[in-house]
Amino acid sequence: MSNYQSNPKYYQVTWTLNSPTDYSTVGGISPFNSIQFFNTVAVTGTAASPTLSNGDTILLNNYVIGPFTSSDTLSIIASRFNIMSQYTGVMASIANTNYLALQSINPTSGAITLSNQSGTPLTTLGLQATGFKKGSAIYGGSFTPLTNGQTVVINGTTITFTGSNGTTPTLAAATLNTYYTLTGVNAVPYESAIQLNSSAPVYFGTGTGTTSLGFTSNTAYGGGMTSASALAIEQANMRWNGILSSIESILTPSSYNLVNMTGAVTDGSVLPTTVTWTIGINNIDNLYVTTLTGEPETVGTQLYGIKAVTRLVSRALLNTYSENRNVFNNIINVVGTDAARGNPATTTLVTAGPIDVISNLATLEGNITTVLVSNA
Repeated sequence: MSNYQSNPKYYQVTWTLNSPTDYSTVGGISPFNSIQFFNTVAVTGTAASPTLSNGDTILLNNYVIGPFTSSDTLSIIASRFNIMSQYTGVMASIANTNYLALQSINPTSGAITLSNQSGTPLTTLGLQATGFKKGSAIYGGSFTPLTNGQTVVINGTTITFTGSNGTTPTLAAATLNTYYTLTGVNAVPYESAIQLNSSAPVYFGTGTGTTSLGFTSNTAYGGGMTSASALAIEQANMRWNGILSSIESILTPSSYNLVNMTGAVTDGSVLPTTVTWTIGINNIDNLYVTTLTGEPETVGTQLYGIKAVTRLVSRALLNTYSENRNVFNNIINVVGTDAARGNPATTTLVTAGPIDVISNLATLEGNITTVLVSNA
């Protein structure tokens, strides 16, 4: 008889791409495909290693985040966002060691709307109290203050910086946004640089301040995802789907919830370094697997609970997957001052090979951490 529990057990699984074994050159997993990454909603704060005040709270997509304390490290700040991810649809991570980054869990329909509820934590974090919608994120390089009279030409529109309105990323972004109706480009500060969002590629013409803004004149930008990284993301997404199928081969989970990803993942330019998710299981007595030939244990050994979840994940990463996929195409066509993608996706037969071999299963499982986070 199946032992059904109305309050399921929740197992949290973390896949680490590069530790203790580095599989970054072989492949990893990704809950999102390349088109979803291209459409992701993401924003990064401008304050390095921020310290919030006791009692600060934030409204994120109408849900309260916090209260924060003055002793919260950046990791704890991110975790306060992530415990609400299943409600907000937004996960937090740490960008470049000491900046808070927010990213929609569902890139195809997500949004990030922020406001202060108590105190001014958004100012402390360097996040804008505004809404962020879909649009390819384009990240500028190193920012240098623009001087009076310098120009930037975006999609054929000349923007002249006057006085001090280009001396910081925040001021420069505000100046760029006054031309939004002409350029179709929205700008926000991120870390110590500029992030652009646009539904189409962005073309920079010849301007005296282009390099100061972190871009190159006479160049079209469409995000950091190349054809190679898009293919790797598709392969990683196929393995993710394989993991779900492996788990569902023995039981039907009551829920999957993506908790967090780390790494430079907001634009799909690289594979996620870590992926953490939870699995809710009602029929807990069905959570067992019987070991197979080639696996570390004696054939026929039964593994339960945490060990069973880990084995189901690792088995999926030993398989080969092949199917037709719509892969992001980063080819940009430029005519005059107009930049566009003729075909943003190409249907391609994609094969995702195994990350390792069965004789190295114990090594592979060293990169998988499974814990029981709730037994309610």
